[in-house]
Amino acid sequence: MIDFEELDDVIEERALEEQRAIRLSQTPKVLARLTDVVKLLHIAPGYSVMAYFSPTLESSPLCTVSGGRSMLVAEILEHGWLRLAGDEVWAANILPEHLKNVGCKEPPVFVFAASADALLEDAEKQLDRWPFFESMHRAESNGAPWQKLMHGLKPQPAAQLPWLSSWHTPDGDLKLAPPLQHQLPQGKMQLPRLRIALLVRGADPQALQSFILYHFAAGFERVDIFFDRPHEDGEESAIAAVGCFAHPYPLGPDGLVCAAKAVCCTPEWWQAARKNSRFYRRQGDIYEETVRLDSKIQDVQARQSIVVEWALAEAQSDGVDWLLHIDSDELLFVPDATRHG
Repeated sequence: MIDFEELDDVIEERALEEQRAIRLSQTPKVLARLTDVVKLLHIAPGYSVMAYFSPTLESSPLCTVSGGRSMLVAEILEHGWLRLAGDEVWAANILPEHLKNVGCKEPPVFVFAASADALLEDAEKQLDRWPFFESMHRAESNGAPWQKLMHGLKPQPAAQLPWLSSWHTPDGDLKLAPPLQHQLPQGKMQLPRLRIALLVRGADPQALQSFILYHFAAGFERVDIFFDRPHEDGEESAIAAVGCFAHPYPLGPDGLVCAAKAVCCTPEWWQAARKNSRFYRRQGDIYEETVRLDSKIQDVQARQSIVVEWALAEAQSDGVDWLLHIDSDELLFVPDATRHG
């Protein structure tokens, strides 16, 4: 008899082991960004350790570190004392505000682990258990630049993590695209002209800039972004973010000149678009259904159809070969042999 429950457990365990092996293969990349790391301290759930500025119980405790987590250790001292790695002090945001100074080395911080159920292991073999490993692993794997900020590496709202975008500095400022790793075919081959059109509402300005620059790097010479509700709160900054690329600039492969266009879909614009739309001018089930969804329900997909039709007419007039329509949270992934294998 086959015990299928036991078999499922074995399969799940092996899958987890394979996933962990893949994660650990990225350890050298993360360790290269860390300094002074020797061991990983595991604190059992239900226990805690105290952090101090000096390895003596007579000094005032700095903070309490709860159990159920792991910490980077730089040095093992006598009598149960451990010196935390500077990157642990930073990432865990241990220091009080008045001692934080970007660019300066963190002061020594010690923990007394003799009274806690703790275990020391090699950092290289167990680094994926460090709570901040995943953030650094993703940043390194995607080539996203980042630097130490005073608030440490604790989970932050998306708006406070601009370093997750390759196109923004950790302070949130826009920067030019990084150097491309691929080359276009040589010779007189005429490459197709590419354009993107999309309808947005409530999109994050930095996300739109990342969207634009990513597709510039992929070879799209223009990105047309239609703002469904341009007068709503927050849309002004998003429109301005797209407007940064209104002037053509060589941001694409081999100096391809690219630009982005922000189209404000005002009531007047929608009136003109509907007047010229084939959906409103032709007969047939598909056209009538789109008109019904647009006029009666204000369906998003129906509005997108009208927008894309408008953009398609412009693209044809400008001699564009291909028009891509995707959402602002999507992208066309073009693998690069150098970066993606």
